Amino acid sequence: MDLMNAVSALPGVGPALPYIAFGVAVCAALATTLKPPAAPGWYSILYGLVNFVALNFGHAKNATAPAGSGVDPAKTGVLGALIGLALALNACTAPAPSAILSDMATAVDGLAAVLPSIVAADPSLAPKLQPLIDQLPAVQADLKTLQASASVAPGAGTLAQIDAWLNGTVKVAASIPAIPAPYDQVLQAASVLLPVIEAEINPVITRATGLSAVGPSAMSADEARAILLRAGR
Repeated sequence: MDLMNAVSALPGVGPALPYIAFGVAVCAALATTLKPPAAPGWYSILYGLVNFVALNFGHAKNATAPAGSGVDPAKTGVLGALIGLALALNACTAPAPSAILSDMATAVDGLAAVLPSIVAADPSLAPKLQPLIDQLPAVQADLKTLQASASVAPGAGTLAQIDAWLNGTVKVAASIPAIPAPYDQVLQAASVLLPVIEAEINPVITRATGLSAVGPSAMSADEARAILLRAGR
C-alpha cells in the first residue's frame, strides 16, 4: 500500500496532514532556539503561538539533554522539520486519488463512446475493436467501484486491469492505418492522455510501462481531456 495515497484518502483532513506535520516540525525546531519573552508584546504572542503549534506545552523541559546522551535538541528539531518537509513535498508531487480516477474515467468514457461508432462506420475493423468493446462493461464497473471508494491504494490490481485495457485500445488504434473521422481525433487524444495516466498510477501499481503517445502530436494533455470529455457526453 502506498502510504501517501492511504493518508490522502482519510476523509476531510487527509490531504492536509503532511502540511500540518511540516508546520509542527518547523515550530518544534524553532522552540528549541527561541528565548522566553521578557515582557508582554508581539514577541510573547509569537513565542506562545510557536510553542502551541509545536505541542511544546511543557516549555521544552527536555531542552537540556542528560549528560553524555549526545542529544542536541536543536539538531533534533531541525531533523524533524526536514522530515515534515519531505512529507509535504511528497504530498505536492503525488497525485490525489480523485485526479487519477478522473483522468481514467475521462479516457474510458471517451473511448467507450466512439469504439462502437468506429465499427459501425467501418465494419472491417470489428475483428480488432470488438474484443475491446466486449470488455468495456467490466472495465467501467471496476472504475465505478474505485470511484465509490474514493481511494486507489487498495485497488492497485484493479487499476492495473483498467490500465491494461487502455493500453490495449491505444495499441490497437495505432495498428489501424486509417480510422474514420472524427473518431481518429478521440483516439489520438487517448494516446496523449495515457502517458499522463501512466505517470499518475505508476507509484500505486509500482511498475513502469514506458508508454508514449502514439504518433507525433502537438496536442496537450488538457486538450486531450477536453476532446475525450466531449466524446463521452
